[in-house]
Amino acid sequence: MDWSQLLTPRRFMGEPGAAQTDDLNLIAEAGRSQFHKDYDRLIFSQPLRRLARKTQVHPLSLNDNVHTRLTHSLEVASVGRSLGQRLGDYLSEQGHLPAFVEPEDIGIIVQAACLAHDIGNPPFGHSGEDCIRDWFNERLHSPIVDVIDSDSEVSDLLWFDGNAQGFRIVTQLEKHWYRGGLRLTVPTLGTLLKYPWLSTVAEKPGKFSCFAAESTTLNHIATSLGMPMVNGRYARHPLAHLVEAADDICYLILDLEDAVELGIIGWDDFRTLFEPVVDPSDLKKVTQGIQPMKTRLALLRGYAMDRIMAGFVDAFCRNHDAILAGQLQEPLMNLVSDSGVRHFMKSVRSFAQDIVFRNKDKKGVEIGAYATLDTLLTAFVQAGYALYSNGFDGMSKRDASLIEMMGNCQPHEQLSAYHIYLRVLDFISGMTDQYAARLANQIRGIF
Repeated sequence: MDWSQLLTPRRFMGEPGAAQTDDLNLIAEAGRSQFHKDYDRLIFSQPLRRLARKTQVHPLSLNDNVHTRLTHSLEVASVGRSLGQRLGDYLSEQGHLPAFVEPEDIGIIVQAACLAHDIGNPPFGHSGEDCIRDWFNERLHSPIVDVIDSDSEVSDLLWFDGNAQGFRIVTQLEKHWYRGGLRLTVPTLGTLLKYPWLSTVAEKPGKFSCFAAESTTLNHIATSLGMPMVNGRYARHPLAHLVEAADDICYLILDLEDAVELGIIGWDDFRTLFEPVVDPSDLKKVTQGIQPMKTRLALLRGYAMDRIMAGFVDAFCRNHDAILAGQLQEPLMNLVSDSGVRHFMKSVRSFAQDIVFRNKDKKGVEIGAYATLDTLLTAFVQAGYALYSNGFDGMSKRDASLIEMMGNCQPHEQLSAYHIYLRVLDFISGMTDQYAARLANQIRGIF
């Protein structure tokens, strides 16, 4: 891959055609480059706004200090900008940047992609994704799924992924409906594609960033950016590695802060985990004197963050040529040379899996989330199947009312069953946790 092509400021404007050439000017307009505009379009979008009431790790928490998907996304964007700025400085020093790109542009591209990295997540976090997958897998041989002939389309439903839903939102659904979506630059869209391939070629179920419905869009973007095909899948845009790194850093560190806030773990556990990446003199500053718990957590996180980010950027720079060749198959986390950072990331991940994610209260709410989404999927997907089978005039009054409730996502009877179901998933995955719970109760007749 070539940085000049990877960083072209062209915008995706929708079908037909890939990237338009009328936005090639990177000169700041009122202080904004084309990549700044991407960030601004995302920050003012409705799907991003709804993340304020979507689960990060702890569903429906009554504690307002706990992260939501929105606060998580904002923090990932902040870390991503810092990672991108550091990499931009390195690329500039090495003479890799084209003349029309400044080092800070790398930070802005990564920041914008980080802001959107969870924009397609359904209610209740990863539990919501699991519920959607389970619902369709349980009906694999039912008439609802049997009406779909394409293996790739069936695979999309069986392995629904919030990453693919997010790509669908920004390229199709938000603002310019099926005419380019938010019309972001192709570098930002490429950087957003954590898994730039379809569900049928994913190595692991649920690890893909594009539904079959948007395959043409994926091809346009990958071609515009010069992303090569490797073993039947497009190689990642190099900056996508930094989005993944920013997400890894934030969810491991900040999810631990939430665990302390909720009383799942104590201060001593938190401090012990951070010892490998905090200088002893800084650790002493944090632990000495009388300071509020939140202050101690923030100080410890701040001391650790700089060293952790430096480790990830160093890993990128050392593997620069392999990344541009599309040969890097593992996350930067696994390539950090700083032994303290490696030990910290491994310990925190293990601790979170064993203690935080298995918390009984969290599991209890997730079970309720399954019941909520099962109710919604059963009602709306079956209504969609009735629309496909009988047409709007042949539907029951109840099913017709459900279809009409879907607002902008409402499908029409000329669509295939697959595209009708995607419209249903557009509607359900866009819901906040609270709205999903409230609507499921209404469907059950609980007022």
